[in-house]
Amino acid sequence: MGILEECKITYELEQLTPMLHFQGKETGATVRASEMKPKLDRFLAEWYDKEMLEEWKLKKENDNKDDNKEEKLPAYHYKMSIIADERYFPGGYFGKVKPPYVVKHRTIKVTIICFIPELFKKIKDIFPTFIAVTNFGMRQRMGYGCFQVKGSDRESLMKSFVKEMNRPDILLYSIPYPDLSQRDVRVIIKKLNMIKDFHQHLKSGVNFMNRRYDPFYDKSILIKEYMNPKLGDNLNEKKAMKAALAQSEIYDISSLCNIHSEHAPSEESLKKVKLTNTNIRYIRGLLGFAGQYEFRQVYRHDDRNRNRHNGIVSFQLSSNEVKRFASPIIYFPAEEKIYLIVRGDYIKNIINRNPEIKMTHRKKRGSRNTEGKNQNGYVKKLTMCLPSDFDVCDFFKYVSKREVPCRARGIHNFSYRICNCMDEGSR
Repeated sequence: MGILEECKITYELEQLTPMLHFQGKETGATVRASEMKPKLDRFLAEWYDKEMLEEWKLKKENDNKDDNKEEKLPAYHYKMSIIADERYFPGGYFGKVKPPYVVKHRTIKVTIICFIPELFKKIKDIFPTFIAVTNFGMRQRMGYGCFQVKGSDRESLMKSFVKEMNRPDILLYSIPYPDLSQRDVRVIIKKLNMIKDFHQHLKSGVNFMNRRYDPFYDKSILIKEYMNPKLGDNLNEKKAMKAALAQSEIYDISSLCNIHSEHAPSEESLKKVKLTNTNIRYIRGLLGFAGQYEFRQVYRHDDRNRNRHNGIVSFQLSSNEVKRFASPIIYFPAEEKIYLIVRGDYIKNIINRNPEIKMTHRKKRGSRNTEGKNQNGYVKKLTMCLPSDFDVCDFFKYVSKREVPCRARGIHNFSYRICNCMDEGSR
């Protein structure tokens, strides 16, 4: 065996779900080494002692200029290349083909070359685990771009990751599939639809009350069931936005009141809600910040052409302290079940930073100015913060004790029931 062969290893990866890729129409488009290597570098720094890896870190010309950047983005002495086999599309069920394009290969090969024996051994020890707990491409936290090393035991690798992190707020749960025919080419899109639907139930709720057939409304588990009883005199952000619209006297919000539950606030009660800079809690932000929020079928009182307008009113979210907070839940639609890794440490870090979050009414085109005013009134700008008493472990214990109705397209008569994979005897 040559010297180069002793320093090189090639892994064959099975691609379980499609990637969303902006260059997906190009030959050989797949997960890029420029995405995978930085993620593997960060994984190395998280798995091992950083001081142990310090001597193998690549030194950059700007190290002295930007020490913080180097700390956040370590890079180590090894090379990576990725080659994909012939592209495979699992049917035409992803809508129109436009950027980002859907890319799926049956297998890809990842080659790593490292001339430092100690570092090379550490990479080989953790690479299958790294692939088992990492997705790639756009919407990766929702299950897209999911791979596994061929022949590996995904659940065992994921359990070893949680044990190695040794933190009580890093959780591993699973959701069993209904009876899905493995011969059905739609099975992949059904799995991704399940992830989208379950996450909506957790975070924002599912609202299809306005459709003509089979209307339904499933409330948010996080907001309505778990956090609202803990708020006391404070408000969640959804109620605060409704109150801001009601008090502006610009919009008719009757469609938002008394349609889902007898306990829903009336328009008159919303007009009496006190909105301050200290009594609003951004509950949905615990599971990731959104760029904006929308209310549908909300029209201006002076709108005489409602049938011609979509009636969408939106609020824009911004924060000077935090530019982005991605979802702390990562979904992995494996062959046997859906796995969830919950990074409660990310939630704790963002809560400890206590960012001030602004929610501003986003005016439509043609509005007279940018301050939220118009001829009839003013939509108040909302200032919010995250709830400081959120316990991610307790929340998922609560979710695991109940059944969540499945509303995913193409799946009927099924309910989600999550299971803690780290409990003894769990399957």
